[in-house]
Amino acid sequence: MAAKSGASLVVSFEIDPNVVYIAERNPWSRGLADERVKVYLGDVVEAVYELPDEFFDRVIHDPPRFTSSTGDLYSQEFYNQLFRVLKPGGVLFHYTGEPRARGPPSILKGIKERLVRAGYVRVFFDRRALGFTAVKPG
Repeated sequence: MAAKSGASLVVSFEIDPNVVYIAERNPWSRGLADERVKVYLGDVVEAVYELPDEFFDRVIHDPPRFTSSTGDLYSQEFYNQLFRVLKPGGVLFHYTGEPRARGPPSILKGIKERLVRAGYVRVFFDRRALGFTAVKPG
């Protein structure tokens, strides 16, 4: 959708080769064949260090649900790196869903606090989109 909306380059990371395999065959994922879309197989928590500073206008972070094995995707260090790769004025959208909506205290408060600590401003949870929008000051 980003490429269809005019993005000149879309970079996506996927750690599971099975997901890439399925996406390549899924008719709803035909946009992945667009030459402006680059899909990399690998761990974005490691790969983000190789990305250039202030390169992206927008970042969409859509991690799997928070667990002990996915915790790095919700870490302060990872949020700091996403901040680094965003251009001034760039926007991060961090999909979270509604974790623990009916259970113990939500992790959403911690996510927001870490985003603010990373330097983002105008950090707010969009209930319709089920995620945080945050802006890198310009």
